[in-house]
Amino acid sequence: MKHLSMSRLFVLLAMGGTIVCTSAQVTRAGNITVNAGYDLLQTAGTTQFMGISFTSVPLNTFDFGGSIGVKTVLQTDTILQRMSDAVVSASGDTVRVVEQLDALQMKSVNPYTGTDFGAPITNQYLYVTLQSARVGGGTISTGYSDITINSVGSGQSGTFFSHLDVFYDIHAGSLTATPIFSNSSTFMPLSLDSSNNPWQNTVPTGTNSPLINLVNYKLNGTSTLNDFWLAGSGITHDSTGANHHDVVPADCPEPGSFAMLAIGAMGLVGYRWRQRAKKS
Repeated sequence: MKHLSMSRLFVLLAMGGTIVCTSAQVTRAGNITVNAGYDLLQTAGTTQFMGISFTSVPLNTFDFGGSIGVKTVLQTDTILQRMSDAVVSASGDTVRVVEQLDALQMKSVNPYTGTDFGAPITNQYLYVTLQSARVGGGTISTGYSDITINSVGSGQSGTFFSHLDVFYDIHAGSLTATPIFSNSSTFMPLSLDSSNNPWQNTVPTGTNSPLINLVNYKLNGTSTLNDFWLAGSGITHDSTGANHHDVVPADCPEPGSFAMLAIGAMGLVGYRWRQRAKKS
């Protein structure tokens, strides 16, 4: 997993690089297919793992592989992939598609002190990542969604049920520290479920999300007819224990924020140039 440093982001912005965001899309004629693709999500609300409250750690970039490659995903910290198209024969039908949790990054809201993970930990932030993100790979978190398509044509929409078996590591002090805890299918397995969630094929009004062709936008290659977006205020994946993960569509800064970043980056470059000129 690769990350874009702030200095590289500043240079990109200063050189006129653009990142597409949106607050709404025009609804277009649809059909009865949802294409394979990705949900770019952001941790929100009262997310808890093992009874500890966690918040978002943005990925900034993510390598989708293949012809898509590395893309800027900004505030995204959770990436969920639908592995195949969802196709129904009639409105109101439901189809199951396999899903895979490709990314998850979170940080504890408060520093942790205790011995719940074995060796004593004193006043350190805890971090959650997927085992599949380990160098060399690890157990992949998989599941499925039962997608119901209730409305076809213009404004295709429906509901879905989601199930995920999550294999994660907990780190103390940083995302890359040696894990202090790892679950498995036989040791503290974690299954998260979410039901009766609304979806639609257009970006919900008021949502400022990164749009990446063939990832979460224009999944059929030409239009948004077969796209899939969370509708409403987001979803919560729950388990029977003290674990639940609240997510919303990932946000990106308003255009004005990008402009301020670019101005700040150019000002910093100018300051350093003047300092060097004085020394010479």
